[in-house]
Amino acid sequence: MSTNCRGSGDKRAAHVKRPMNAFMVWAQAARRRLADQHPQLHNAELSKTLGKLWRCELGKLRAPGHVERGESSFMIFKL
Repeated sequence: MSTNCRGSGDKRAAHVKRPMNAFMVWAQAARRRLADQHPQLHNAELSKTLGKLWRCELGKLRAPGHVERGESSFMIFKL
């Protein structure tokens, strides 16, 4: 009798996929554009570049004190 770590096929058919996070949604479109502009880059290099671009853009959008306000509200919720 063989065991399957993933479970039976019936369970996989009923499985609901998690939605993509904001980075994944953005990267899906940005990867295509970047790959068209730089066809010589490997996928790993594309991924590194996308991560750097995302962090750079995210830093520009963050207001000063935003992280601190989020952390303090989390601590209130946690209590």
